[in-house]
Amino acid sequence: APRRRKMPTNGIHQVLKIQFGLINCESRYLTAESFGYKVNASAPSLKRKQIWTLEQDEADSSIITQSDGRWALQSAPHRRFFGGREDQLSCFAPSVTEGELWTVHLAMHPQANLLSVSRRRYAHLSAHEDEIATDSNLPWGFKAGKLAVKDCAGKYLAPTGPTGTLKSGRSSKPGKDELFDLEESHPQVVFTAANGRYVSIRQGVNVSANQDEELNHETFQLQIDRDT
Repeated sequence: APRRRKMPTNGIHQVLKIQFGLINCESRYLTAESFGYKVNASAPSLKRKQIWTLEQDEADSSIITQSDGRWALQSAPHRRFFGGREDQLSCFAPSVTEGELWTVHLAMHPQANLLSVSRRRYAHLSAHEDEIATDSNLPWGFKAGKLAVKDCAGKYLAPTGPTGTLKSGRSSKPGKDELFDLEESHPQVVFTAANGRYVSIRQGVNVSANQDEELNHETFQLQIDRDT
């Protein structure tokens, strides 16, 4: 069984929500059926019903990792393995065969840091961009969950003046003024109608496709309803 680790964090939030799909030996995804709390392995692609969320138990593991990266899923009380094809899935196999191995397809685009276990330092690209060195004390400049941005001259970005204009060049060490929180934001989009005009709310609350240029009134925030 794999060594137990704490759930990973992204330096800002407490725990990363790891979502993924599971692919069997026939290149089909494990799928949650709409009714009856049943599962099958018939889907050819990753969509909403094929996405699963990892809930990690610090005391025990039901995932047996293989040398090729695939997972074997083991029943905690019965120690049998889960697998099968199409709608013939079960958790009765006493040992792992091809039918009980699952390939993990991440349903996210993670950003990760590499921490050397022996050196206790983070890996990063060198200034000359010709090698990766494992000598950084901080991942990506994070400090107490904060982020500092440094320019090519080694100076940090900070807000200055009455309007808080962002400039670099004043400090070569990150202080309170140079630290930022990195927050997730919804994507912003513009919509173009069949007439080639941008959809806009320039006239008020009414939406019309009558603008030739893309400005604030033509920009919309895209929010995903994960339940649908």
